[in-house]
Amino acid sequence: MRLFWSALLLLGAMVAPAQAMPMDGSRMGLGWAVPFLGLMACLALLPVLRPGLWQRHIGKIAAFWALCVLVAQARIFGLDAMGTTLAHVVLDQALPLMALVTALYVIGGGIRLEGAWTGRPGTNTAMLAVGTLLAAVAGGLVAALLLIGPLLRANAHRRHRMHMVVALIFLVANIGGALSPLGQPAMYMGLVSGVPFLWPIEHLWGPVLLCAGVLLLAFYCLDSWLLAKEGASAAPADAGSGLRLRGWANLPLLGLVVGVVLLQDLWEPGAIPVMGHTLGAERPAAVALLALITGVSLLVTPAGLREAGGFAWAVPFEMGKLFTALFFCIAPLLAMIAAGTEGPFGAVMALFQETGGSQVPALYFWIGGAVSSVVDGAGAYLLALELAGGDAAALAAQDARRLAALTAGVVFMGAATYMGNAANFMLMATAETQGVRMPSFLGYAVLSTLVLVPLLIICALLFFL
Repeated sequence: MRLFWSALLLLGAMVAPAQAMPMDGSRMGLGWAVPFLGLMACLALLPVLRPGLWQRHIGKIAAFWALCVLVAQARIFGLDAMGTTLAHVVLDQALPLMALVTALYVIGGGIRLEGAWTGRPGTNTAMLAVGTLLAAVAGGLVAALLLIGPLLRANAHRRHRMHMVVALIFLVANIGGALSPLGQPAMYMGLVSGVPFLWPIEHLWGPVLLCAGVLLLAFYCLDSWLLAKEGASAAPADAGSGLRLRGWANLPLLGLVVGVVLLQDLWEPGAIPVMGHTLGAERPAAVALLALITGVSLLVTPAGLREAGGFAWAVPFEMGKLFTALFFCIAPLLAMIAAGTEGPFGAVMALFQETGGSQVPALYFWIGGAVSSVVDGAGAYLLALELAGGDAAALAAQDARRLAALTAGVVFMGAATYMGNAANFMLMATAETQGVRMPSFLGYAVLSTLVLVPLLIICALLFFL
């Protein structure tokens, strides 16, 4: 708690009367990026170097970096500007996103796929394909956590299982989520920024089909080769116990979540002024409805069903802390990018405009992907969107290829590292608890680069040039 209270005391000590003004990126230096870089360094290094410290103090560490931004903003731009940022981040970004993630996690945790299929290349590939489609409906995190248990149980007789988890990360946790606002946090941020609900499936089905098809074919060939290499010892002990689904009452609740997300796209009841920020009334209404659906799921799910699937409240709580801190830390970067040639990134922005790079969709594909490989998808989407002009609704209507490139890059390349997507971490940890030896952070990054980069180059050439 000392980090938290020290930062809070620092806020009180440093804030002096200042003329209230918006966060002006043209008056900001690169030092404003320090909280964001500090949070990213903690996220990348502490789980490896000091896992115990990170696990015990994740909330305090996240709060410290977020408060650093608020302290500086209050000191330089005034308390009113800080309040506006606070209202925008909490009410327009963090709270709606975490309400959705929590609802999907609770509902998904109440649906359990029991039993196992025969661990053969054909059935393994088929289940990965089903999971990729399911990710668009239930979200990549829910779909991946639903499948990883049966997948590993069905292949318990196999010596090589690491490639199955990697394929699950590539296809289900990331690529499949590009088809709807429910698929990934990045896709939901697109919805709340003005992208229509059905826009992703209309404009991204081609890249998703290409990448998923190639990866599924590659998985089938690799799994077949590894099975042949393992020989007779890889033969399953039985034909599997068959699959059965428990928690049926949660399926209509999942449909209600889809309805609530769609409602935010179609319903505009008006605006609510909060601390200088204009909040769409549909946002708090959606949060309330998602909270209600989450409560109903808790009531109707049989006792013990979630626990049997490894459900833990720490997952959405920790994601909430990290996402909220990330949104605070990324706000100065968004302001500096929005300042264009007048801001600290002026030289880069000028070069970008002079070379005509802003008109090349493929450039946004690679920029969004590069950021997404080191920043969780929601933050990467916001950064890349600001670089593209900041108006998602206008891009969706007038420059769909550029927005499609940006979105595909963020979602697809979230699979490039473990820290590119929160679901990647969870699948790695789940697999290791079940005896699967996963690659290190660096080893996984190298592996994903070798597999994904050639495919992504083809994708960029076909769809985004």
